[in-house]
Amino acid sequence: MLPCMVEKRVIISLMYKEIVVSLADLRYLSIECPICHTKVTLDMKDKSELAKKYAFFTPIECPGCQTKYDTAIPQTIDSFQKSYASLLEIAERISFHGPVEKES
Repeated sequence: MLPCMVEKRVIISLMYKEIVVSLADLRYLSIECPICHTKVTLDMKDKSELAKKYAFFTPIECPGCQTKYDTAIPQTIDSFQKSYASLLEIAERISFHGPVEKES
């Protein structure tokens, strides 16, 4: 290389924020009623006594105003809870990743 020639190296690094949540940390799920905004929080790990007694996991109606939830909600959440329960043994090795939303 000639003395007047200077080699330039540019390193470009892309950095972004990401949220990472372990499946083991996702234990509670909440459903909010679109009418009265009552929130029901369900424990994904330990079924409630009512759930055990009546063989269901997700309530079919809001406990605040008795409005029935969309029929897809209980079915979908019940299926999710069964999947969650089957993954508990390896929950420490499973994580969810997503971008952090920019503050406005």
